[in-house]
Amino acid sequence: TRAQVLNGTVYVMDGMNGCIRSIQRTDNASWTVGSVTPCCTADIATGVNGDGPQDMHVTASHFYLLDSYNNQIKRAPRPFPAGGAWELLAGNGSRPVNAQSTDGPALAQALNEPHGFAVTSDGSGDIYIAETWSSCIRLLRAGRLATVAGKCGTGGHADGAPADARFQHM
Repeated sequence: TRAQVLNGTVYVMDGMNGCIRSIQRTDNASWTVGSVTPCCTADIATGVNGDGPQDMHVTASHFYLLDSYNNQIKRAPRPFPAGGAWELLAGNGSRPVNAQSTDGPALAQALNEPHGFAVTSDGSGDIYIAETWSSCIRLLRAGRLATVAGKCGTGGHADGAPADARFQHM
């Protein structure tokens, strides 16, 4: 999501500034906007052509950011600590050869410009990642990445068993 409401606060991803912002009501007639994660930092890829994070998610305890053009997913405690940094959860910063992403330790695997993800709400910590340019769905679980649907590097359209399903630039 690029916007989310949690406990009455609107959170918005400000992609070209590489951060998450909040919009909060201060009283019955007024609102205030603030940056809840650092903006315009070197650790999040941004650019003038719309390059920047493509998705975000906010939970009661964490901010999650899909640093798409660094090919990584990151997390930080909520609230973001002064002087704090993003924690790298997955992606080694490179793209896979021929878009053929592989399974294994999350920090050692290449991601291919992921543009969407979903954090489970069941307390498991699982994250499903739409690996856009590889046309497959990956699961981040307990520090490992695994393909759960589609065949990385093979786009198309097909329903059926997860290994037989095909996606195209989702």
